[in-house]
Order: sequence, then structure tokens, then C-alpha cells
Amino acid sequence: MKKVILIIMVMTMLFGLSGCKDAIHYKMAEKAALSYYKKKYGERSVEIVDSFKAGNSSLFGYVGVKDRAYEMSDHYFVFYDDDQGRYYDNRQEASVIADFDSGIFQPLLRDDVRMKTSEYSLGRTHMESFDECVYTTYYDGDMRSFLEKEKPVLSDMRILMEEKKGFDHEAYIRELYEKLDPYVSGYMQVIVVEKDHTLFDGDLSDAWIRNGDEGVTVIAQLYFGDKISWYRQKYIEVFDGVYVCSDRPNFDLEEGDIVFEEAGKASELQKLLDEAYEAMPVDAKENEKGGYQVHDQRHEYRTIIDEPDLPYYRLKISDRVLEEIGEGRLDVYMKIMDGKGSKLSANYTYSNSRYSLYKVCENGGSLAYEQIDPGNLYYFGSYHSEEYKDKE
Repeated sequence: MKKVILIIMVMTMLFGLSGCKDAIHYKMAEKAALSYYKKKYGERSVEIVDSFKAGNSSLFGYVGVKDRAYEMSDHYFVFYDDDQGRYYDNRQEASVIADFDSGIFQPLLRDDVRMKTSEYSLGRTHMESFDECVYTTYYDGDMRSFLEKEKPVLSDMRILMEEKKGFDHEAYIRELYEKLDPYVSGYMQVIVVEKDHTLFDGDLSDAWIRNGDEGVTVIAQLYFGDKISWYRQKYIEVFDGVYVCSDRPNFDLEEGDIVFEEAGKASELQKLLDEAYEAMPVDAKENEKGGYQVHDQRHEYRTIIDEPDLPYYRLKISDRVLEEIGEGRLDVYMKIMDGKGSKLSANYTYSNSRYSLYKVCENGGSLAYEQIDPGNLYYFGSYHSEEYKDKE
């Protein structure tokens, strides 16, 4: 008992010492914040009137509670990053963003191609409840010099471009990257679309845009300080009326990379489905205490193919694709156009790790995201599902 009391006393002392250490640390940080601000702007009478802790930011993920924000008596804020021991403030936010936009960004846009840009931020604070853009470097009006020293994070920027015959969109995007890269960090997106696309009509900031969307031909993700990732909507026909394009960055599919090879009648696929279903326990022990923990026959449906005389297909994938995906899967977008694919009700796939078919894409012209696994089997037809029935 004495030993337990001694341990509790030691732990209490340690927590107390830790609390005192933190209090001293942040008292010094607050003094340093005030000193930073006075020195940067040549202020003498300004004071700190309030302080705030960081929290969980929905924009940037978890931000350690070690960080602080200090409200100054002139109503601006100083932000303290504890890990970096660095101070930022928002006093020059308006002038920096305005001069960056007019002097750096806008001159990079073209007037000979239809374009649309979203709202964006430059150096947004990582602290929850604060949406200011903050900087350590003093901005004296020389924007390029300021950016080279500060390297602010560019975020939320999107550019929409309309396709134009004779205009090299990808060369322009590379040029855009090269001209911005020396000055900013962060990320932006450029989307190339077909003429008169509906994206020009709405709010570009909130639009959900993905590779494979109708009329989207190229999506370029510009990671400053690193590279450009290209997603090109280059479709190849893999079956009569069925087309796929790669959703893997910097990897375009070529004719023959993916082929649907007839493997037999769907009645044979039915046998595989039956075997996979029968291999499951009727009642898994993990499910005995209630709830559904693992797959068993009582909680799953048996798949019944309605058109057993139709063929089913095995994916034949080129060595080039296999080398690219390694042990993984190939992410693609699939669409069904005129052809056998559009005349049948749906496209279903079965993999050796599953006990049933699942729907991939249906109705002519529709798009679906899919992960192509070399072991998948495909069936173009209908099926239904049956609940487990106790055997008599």
C-alpha cells in the first residue's frame, strides 16, 4: 500500500513539474511573439490582448494543441508554430494576396483560351477557427523577393480550361508549373474539358470533379517542389462497346493492355459462385453471440445467374500493366457505349476473394469507377440473389 501511495505521489510531482514547464515555455513564447511583431513592424505601443490554443482543423487535419494564436491590440493576430518555433502574422494578408494575384497569377492566364479560376488561399494558417493567411517575412512591395523567402502554401486553386484545336494544353500547364514553382509550395489543379462544358456555369471551388467524368479530358495535379501528376481520359476498347481509361497518375492505357478473353459459359461461372458460397460456414461461430462479424451463409445471399448460356470473360492484362501495378490493382474508369455491352443489362465481375457477383457498370454511356484485378471474371447479363434456406 505504501508503495502505491509513493508511486502516486511521484506521478503527481511529475505532472506538476510538466505543467510548470509548459507554463514557463508558453510565457516565453508569448513574450517572443510580442517581440517578433514589434520588431517586424517597428511598433512600440502594441500589446497582446488575448491568446488561443490550436485544435483539430478540418482543412489540414490534426494540429497539435501546442500551437498558439495571439490577438494584438491593433486587432491583427500572431500565430506561433511550436514545433518549428516560428511566428507568423496576418497584418499584410490583404496586400500580399492582392499583389500576388495581380502581379504573379493573373499574367499567367491566357486570353486566347476560355478559362475559369476558383478562389484560392496563399499561406493559410493551420489553426482551427482562423481562416487568415499569415506570413513571417515582411512584405516591402517586392513580391518575387518576398515569395522566394516565404514560399507560402498555395491551396484550393483550380483552373478550368476549354479544349481548343491547335493549342497545346499540356505544354501550357508545364509552363504554369515552372513559373509558379520557384515562389510557392502546396498544390493546385488544372482541368481541361470539352467545349461548352457545364463546369463553366457553376462554382468551381465546390465542384466534384474526377477523372472519367463526361467531357473531362485531362486533370493535372501540380505539386509544387515535386512534380505534375497527369490523369488523361484516354479510353481504349476492351470489349465490344466497353471502354476503360486509367485512373493511375502518369500512366495511359494503350490498345491491347486490357482485353476481355472469353473463358466459357456463364453456367461454369455459376459453379464457381456456388463453390465459394458453400465454402462459407452456415453459421460462423463469431456470429453466435449476436451481430454480424464474419461472412456466413445465413447472413449472405446466394448469386443465381439468369442467363447461363451467355459467355463469361477473363481479363487478359499486358505485361506492361502488370509491371505498373505490381501486386496491386489497376484503377480505371469504365463506360459502356454502343455494342454488346450496351445491349445487355449490366456488367458484373467476380473475383476469387468473393462469393458473389457485384455490379460494375450498367446502361449505355454510363461511367463507373473500378479496380481491375487480374483475377476478376466478367459476365454481361442479369442475375438475382436468394436468401439462405435451411436444408430439409
